[in-house]
Amino acid sequence: MDWLTIGLALAGFGCLCCCVNMCAAAREARKPWPECPGRVVGVHGLTEWKAVLASARSKSALVVVDCYALWCPPCKRAAPTYGRMSLEYDPETVMFAKVDVDAASDVARLLGVSAMPTFFCLRDGEVIDSVTGWRESSVRRMLDESGAKLLPAADEGDEVAGGDDESSRLV
Repeated sequence: MDWLTIGLALAGFGCLCCCVNMCAAAREARKPWPECPGRVVGVHGLTEWKAVLASARSKSALVVVDCYALWCPPCKRAAPTYGRMSLEYDPETVMFAKVDVDAASDVARLLGVSAMPTFFCLRDGEVIDSVTGWRESSVRRMLDESGAKLLPAADEGDEVAGGDDESSRLV
């Protein structure tokens, strides 16, 4: 094997590593916010926004959207709680989304965002309620009043009844 072959093989490996890293970076950039766990869809433009609305419409679900800015302190405080809320509500009744108003200014303009954070609740693509500023209780009230359903909480007894504990077995 000559040095040219080795060099080309290494260059190919380097290119592969570069592509893998770029793909990982692209996936990371598509996330709605680094500290936002849960089932939250990041919206980065009008095409993605239309896809979120179409998906929600197909299952008759609400859409709740957090319009935020990276430089906004209340937005940063809201992110982790908003993400956890997305895990508490039934995804068949509500979809959670986040829109960076600076990156997706077309969507922000369409929604009429004038302050951050602003939370909108939409049914069939139409805004039915909104909350400006971050107050968890206000966002929860908006969701509950709009028809979003909480997932049933697991009862402590369910774990025992389904476990291998001898007391839970039928004799």
